[in-house]
Amino acid sequence: MKAKSNAAFELEREAMSSAERELLKRDLNRVIDEYFERDDGTDIDVTKTRNGYSVCVLFKARRIKKMRSPQ
Repeated sequence: MKAKSNAAFELEREAMSSAERELLKRDLNRVIDEYFERDDGTDIDVTKTRNGYSVCVLFKARRIKKMRSPQ
């Protein structure tokens, strides 16, 4: 199946560009900050595996923020 040429993401690729990695990191940091009080710095590792990709996100958190369920 071919992706449309104007699609935001291509479906089958081997690696991420450094610009794409920075966009991913920025988006993940936004989500991480909703759940954790943390120190600066997030490491992301994207590795090709036999069945797809392994994505690891590492960061140091000082505490987990208190969450309230929506009512």
